[in-house]
Amino acid sequence: MINGGGLQINLLPPESTEVKSAKKHFLITANIIAAVLILMILAAGGLSLMANKINQSITHKKQTEQSQDTYILLREQESLDRQIELLSGLDWAGILEDVRSRTPGAVRITNLYSKGNTEMHLEGLALSYEVVRLFVKMLNESDYISSASLNMRREEKAGGLVMYTINCALTREKKNS
Repeated sequence: MINGGGLQINLLPPESTEVKSAKKHFLITANIIAAVLILMILAAGGLSLMANKINQSITHKKQTEQSQDTYILLREQESLDRQIELLSGLDWAGILEDVRSRTPGAVRITNLYSKGNTEMHLEGLALSYEVVRLFVKMLNESDYISSASLNMRREEKAGGLVMYTINCALTREKKNS
């Protein structure tokens, strides 16, 4: 290009300007593509790091949950062992046979349950208050029961029968052994 007196003359052929412009556009495009590739590589690396962290978190959670499950199962096993030990310390067959033999004909036991090896609860229906009191008196004479206490009420829903609950304190060994 010659610059003389305000006059500008371009002596380069028009193709060279186009080539220069094409090179410029190519460099810009190449830079943009390189920047996009770098961003994609960084994004992929970031996603890979996030995936690794999530995987480690999941693995840690699984191990923690398994440890907690194992701990819970161990506690349940120990509780069952204690209950078995407590219940095996009593002669349940003897206790139940003794209760059966002491139950008057006018009394029905509808529910019998135990709390450990120290208490037994009887619930049921009877024809009269007197027969329930007799039942409690007979239970108090049992070799397996140290004391029996009574709770009763007449229930209209039960056809006028007496509903009772007897709480029995159990002995470890027979009284008359």
